Amino acid sequence: MNGPEAEALWLRLREAGVVSGDAPMLDPDATAPWPIRLLGGVGAWIAVPLLLGFVLASIDWNGAHGMAPILVGAILAAASLPWLRGGRDEFQRQAGTVGNLCGLLVIAVGIASEGSSTMVALVMAGLAAVMFKLSPQWLHRFLCAGGLVTSLIWLLVAERFAAESLALVQALLVWATAAAWLLRIHVDPVRYPRSAIDPFAWALTIIALAAAWFGNWLTGYGHDIHLRTLQVLSVAEAAMLPVVAGILVVPRREVLGMATTVGLMLATVVLAWLWRWAPGVSLSISLLLLAVPMGASVLLLVSVLSLAISLLQYYFQMADTLLAKSLALAIAGGVVLALHLILRARARRVAT
Repeated sequence: MNGPEAEALWLRLREAGVVSGDAPMLDPDATAPWPIRLLGGVGAWIAVPLLLGFVLASIDWNGAHGMAPILVGAILAAASLPWLRGGRDEFQRQAGTVGNLCGLLVIAVGIASEGSSTMVALVMAGLAAVMFKLSPQWLHRFLCAGGLVTSLIWLLVAERFAAESLALVQALLVWATAAAWLLRIHVDPVRYPRSAIDPFAWALTIIALAAAWFGNWLTGYGHDIHLRTLQVLSVAEAAMLPVVAGILVVPRREVLGMATTVGLMLATVVLAWLWRWAPGVSLSISLLLLAVPMGASVLLLVSVLSLAISLLQYYFQMADTLLAKSLALAIAGGVVLALHLILRARARRVAT
């Protein structure tokens, strides 16, 4: 049984209530205990960069311009593919991952010495997409997806590195992250394996959370952003929360009841409005909602930690007064408490 078929079987078992959570990582070659595999993978990440650094340091780059790094990087990327795609053990697979990533990095250095940063971003986006398609390794796909998203972000802000561009990228990342996780929930796992969706969704999640945490700090230094533009983009980011809630709740309206469904939607609208100036809070709550139907415990933990960090960051934010922050926290806490009590009472009535 191959990966997609195993994932489809696990999905059917989970829908039947036999199992819960994400499907386990199926690796037919993983006969060694996990500590041995862990040591092998860590050893590859230590040994291979040292070896490649020694080899690259021994090459005379004087007068070679950018063609030598590009050629060496292409050789490294191509030579690492057999181990990356068909390594017999964890050391070989991780060594192929490191070698391939080092090759892409050397290619980027060679292009940067000859062309502009836009050309580097374009080439890296294309190579990352190709390697993502060719790679069967989750970690390598995650890093390639991160490189692809980072390259696309640079293409959006390279021409005009301003606060408006950064705010627009932040809003796009929030919506792209929600779309990736919703795609994971609703698509057929046989046609679209989660081994391809999950690395990309996680890469978007990490980058979107980083942008939410540091976006206000970056845009705070921009003097060319219009207040109206900032307000529109902030509302667009916050609107993702009720949209995600609607996609998850409305199909279950017959089970929840119309009153509960409407109440949940109104609550998410209130929360989105309260946290429109704190995008990390809205994004964290949205990820929390998405993690529950998937049974994704890691995403649930990341969402809770991100929510705590975002609330702490909002408390020390200088844009709002302490009174405004206190009112927002009090209203949001009251809404969440009311939802908890209502849903808990409903669950008791259904149980009896």
